[in-house]
Amino acid sequence: MSNNKSSIIPNSFQFPNPIIDQLWYFLTPYEAMILAFAIREILGWRDRITSRSAHISLSVFVDGKKNRDGAILCNGCGLNRATVIKALTELDRCRILIKRDSDNPNLGQRYYLQDDMDKIDWARLQTRYIETLTKSRQRTSKAREVVCGTDQRQSVGQTDSGLWDRPKAVCGTDSKKPKETHKKEEYKEIWVSARDLIEGTITKPTADRHLPDCQPLSLVDDILTVSCPSTSLPWLLRLNGRISQAVSIAADRKVTVEFVEEAA
Repeated sequence: MSNNKSSIIPNSFQFPNPIIDQLWYFLTPYEAMILAFAIREILGWRDRITSRSAHISLSVFVDGKKNRDGAILCNGCGLNRATVIKALTELDRCRILIKRDSDNPNLGQRYYLQDDMDKIDWARLQTRYIETLTKSRQRTSKAREVVCGTDQRQSVGQTDSGLWDRPKAVCGTDSKKPKETHKKEEYKEIWVSARDLIEGTITKPTADRHLPDCQPLSLVDDILTVSCPSTSLPWLLRLNGRISQAVSIAADRKVTVEFVEEAA
């Protein structure tokens, strides 16, 4: 190895920092494996760095490849064919590892590694993230019911019509209580927790522009009222479904968010 600390380490390839710093958070483990393998194939060869693209056949992802003498060059990803196809399809839909027309079909599909982070479909990634959190919360809720003894929804004749349907009795407590206004400290904590979830699914400049001036005003009958600047109102209303999901996760029950323009 060279004594020059700035030189490239032999038998290594460069990995773009933004992919780890910004994108990795939103990828599934399988997608991360596939993307890392593709980056090795694309940026690990000098003649491919400029074009940021390479022909990579499905068999290479799955089984690896050998040279003409039969020596193993790489072992593939260690994933089955169906998993590889699913991950590649989603990476393409999110505009991360993009399928391009091949100039030589015999070499396999040509993939282009996105070099502009702004062109990635962040909205899709963020929606997936919220859906994953929601499903995780659902599994946790069901597990708690099992630990408490029986599925209380079935015992009281309720149907599982939605994620946030709550059982009438869990662990001996009666949740059939009149709706009430919640204390300011409680709904402020819920909003703070929800903001952390929301900020994890949008870009930092967007979060810094729209969220800091939002203030929770009240939580009555599972409706959280939040004041916001008029300039942020259209953006917040457009993402109200996702924001309400985040608030519901933070509150551990279904909560609807209503935005009102802050008083002048």
